[in-house]
Amino acid sequence: MEYGDIINIVTSVVVCISTVISVIIAVIAIMQTKKQIELSNKQNLFKDRIRLYLLFKGLENLYKENKKEIESQKEDNIYFNYEFLFYGMINNSYLESIGNVMKNPLQNPEQKNFLQALEKLQNNAEEMKFLFNGEIGSDIKRFIMAYAELLMSLYKYKILLYKMEEYAKSFPYVDINKAGEDMKEKEHRKSMFKCFDKINDAYKKLESYDIESELTKKIELNI
Repeated sequence: MEYGDIINIVTSVVVCISTVISVIIAVIAIMQTKKQIELSNKQNLFKDRIRLYLLFKGLENLYKENKKEIESQKEDNIYFNYEFLFYGMINNSYLESIGNVMKNPLQNPEQKNFLQALEKLQNNAEEMKFLFNGEIGSDIKRFIMAYAELLMSLYKYKILLYKMEEYAKSFPYVDINKAGEDMKEKEHRKSMFKCFDKINDAYKKLESYDIESELTKKIELNI
């Protein structure tokens, strides 16, 4: 075998070895990248689940604080406690910024902020169904959606009473009760009370779970 042939063989072997090493390095890099992506996704999922868990606990606490008012027997007349209940149901840092809508229900930026906050709450409810999969995720979603519906119903009732007051002021012989009759206040009130029943039913469903334990387990699976 001539010297040139030996050089060619050695060169080929070196090239093959270099190629194999390059492939191994590339595979390791891909595996590391994949691992980093999986870790990042895991961390993001953990953060999202913690965020929604804290949101739900905040809403649950407010519901419990106002549960007596929501469940109480209502007299067959104008429900003047609507504003008291509304403020009670937004009494945390997540929702407190929408309180001004009761002072200016038809004006911006108050109305816009309120509608955006409710939309965000509904979006979070949808996320809950996917991030906490299974029946518990769907049931918590139902509770949060009912919560948003209740706030909207109280807001709409505020607008109705505002218009009733304006109507009564416009006519000397029309009081607030007459204005309510003319503007079908009773129908609106019944619709609002259905939202009361809806959130009560949604929470009763959640009472069948050990929520704290089940949600914590789902969060810990991603640590």
